[in-house]
Amino acid sequence: MSVNNNYPYAPNNPSLTENYLKRLVQSLNFALDGKINATGEFTLTASATSTTVNNNKVNVNSVILCIPQTASAALDFASGSFYVVSGDKTFTVNHDSDPATTRTFRYVVFG
Repeated sequence: MSVNNNYPYAPNNPSLTENYLKRLVQSLNFALDGKINATGEFTLTASATSTTVNNNKVNVNSVILCIPQTASAALDFASGSFYVVSGDKTFTVNHDSDPATTRTFRYVVFG
């Protein structure tokens, strides 16, 4: 599964041209529709107890919400040992060790 999160940003050069206003409105409408360029996907590392995910939008105050995409991911998520710690441009998912390579999650970053 690939994640398309390449929605346009609002322009950084505030000139009130028609093109600028169109791009600004488009970016705002995407954000209102939940298209916020803050999603991704990862698979838990097989036979390990943690998985590190790189994402430039993450900082130590970020909230990371993970959604299992496979049955094996859902079992790991519900195990009681699944938790996420955010850092600088990465977050670490702590989980049970399992040789399965099908524990895939989608996530969203807030903050």
